[in-house]
Formats: sequence, structure tokens, C-alpha cells
Amino acid sequence: YKTLEATNYVATELHKSLGALFARDITEEAKAFSKNAAMQKLTYLNNTLGQQQFLACNQFSIADIYCFV
Repeated sequence: YKTLEATNYVATELHKSLGALFARDITEEAKAFSKNAAMQKLTYLNNTLGQQQFLACNQFSIADIYCFV
């Protein structure tokens, strides 16, 4: 369940907030909002990985691979 939780976080929170930054027609206001949201998600990941080596269960998993993408 920890692996599913971490994979879903990457898919629904991290990737979603980063995806908007690649849109060509995004306004500067929307880009700033997306950058702020992405930084919050990356800070969470940084804190998590500062306490353990991998995203889930202290072992390499699909969550780590998906986060790399």
C-alpha cells in the first residue's frame, strides 16, 4: 500500500503540477501558480527522501521509477 500511495502521489500531485509548466499558452500568472504548487510537491518529496532512501518502504519500487520520469 505504501508503494501505491507513493506512486499515486507522483501521478496525481507532482506530475499534475509540473505538466502545466510545459503548456505554450499558459499565462504568467498561471505559470507562477504552477511553479508554487510544484515547489510544494518537490519540498514534500525532498523531506521524504531526506528521511529514507526510497519513496516507499525503504526499497526501490515503481514509485521511484515513476518519480524519475
